[in-house]
Amino acid sequence: MDLATLRSAVRTRLGVPASDPIFTDGALTELVNSANHYLETEWDWPWLETTEDIATVIGTATYTPGATWMRTIDLRVANGALLRRVPIDELDFLSSAGTGEPRLFCVTGGQLTVFPTPSAVLTLKHRYVRSEPDLVNAGDTPLVPLSFRSAIVEYASFLALRRSRDEGRAEVARSGYKEWLEQMVKRTARYADTAGGGAEYAPSAKATPAAR
Repeated sequence: MDLATLRSAVRTRLGVPASDPIFTDGALTELVNSANHYLETEWDWPWLETTEDIATVIGTATYTPGATWMRTIDLRVANGALLRRVPIDELDFLSSAGTGEPRLFCVTGGQLTVFPTPSAVLTLKHRYVRSEPDLVNAGDTPLVPLSFRSAIVEYASFLALRRSRDEGRAEVARSGYKEWLEQMVKRTARYADTAGGGAEYAPSAKATPAAR
């Protein structure tokens, strides 16, 4: 499901043709992106996890993450141990004159502050949860897996129907979105429920009594 397919799916939910003067490609692109960004805020989804390298500057303790950053998972010096995350007041308590290889960090004011202040140029590995990119071109695809993209369609349909003041159908679409969200949260863990090989027990084995 790319942007073009998502727009088409929303039109199908709404029951409007491609020539509809209200739900144009531009309007539907806005609704699809709004729905996708709403979905991204519901959970720290595994498909939004990513990493970036941050080069330290000698004598500088505070760094700004990438533009897509939403939440930090962890921070480490490349090929080193994880930095321990602490509250900002704990860093405030420590001597500002401390320099060396960072061992602690905090997140405050949309920035990462490390301690001690780097005394050499190092690479920090920042693992974080990012935001979804805006879909612009017809072939653009969201980060959310294909099997869950119907959730975007349901919420975009809810937004469209609410805009049209069709409250009854809007609530149906919102309920559909909630059902998808519940299923997505259930399947967020990337550990399989079985030891592999498909079903743990074949359905026939469960249904058929043991031979005597």
